[in-house]
Amino acid sequence: FDPVTDKLVHVDLYKVDLKKAVDVEVHIILTGVAPAVKALGGVLIHGLNSIHIRCLPEDLLSEIKVDLSKLVEINDAIHVASLNLPENIELLTDPEQVIVSVKPPRVEVEAVAEEAIEETPEQEGAEKSDDGKAEGEQADKAEDKKE
Repeated sequence: FDPVTDKLVHVDLYKVDLKKAVDVEVHIILTGVAPAVKALGGVLIHGLNSIHIRCLPEDLLSEIKVDLSKLVEINDAIHVASLNLPENIELLTDPEQVIVSVKPPRVEVEAVAEEAIEETPEQEGAEKSDDGKAEGEQADKAEDKKE
C-alpha cells in the first residue's frame, strides 16, 4: 500500500504446490489460568511466542493453544515437546524449549535489601571510631612537630 494514499501499489502471487511441505511459523496462544499463579502467587514467564513446523499446505495450523491449567506448582513448565500436534506435522523447534513456566515471586530480594539497611548503621559506627582514631593520631603528630 502507498503510505500517503493507501492505494494498492503491488501484489505478489505465488503458486503453491499442495504436495510439497512448507516451513511455517505458528503463533502460540495461552488459554486459561495457571493455578500456581492464582493460588500460590507465582509469576508466569512466557518463553516462546511461536514455533516452527513443517507440513503440507492443507494441514497448516493458524495457531496452537496451550492450556495453562497444567501449571499447578511453582517451577512447573510446559515444553514444546508436550504439545499435542497432529502426526502429519513435523516440529522444527527444539522440543526442550520452554513455552511457559511459573517462577516464585522475588520476595527474597526485599529481605536481603532490608538486612543490608540494618547492617549499614553498624558499619557507619565502626567507620566513625576509625576516623576518631585517625584524627587523634594526626593531633599527636602535630604536637610532636611543635616540640
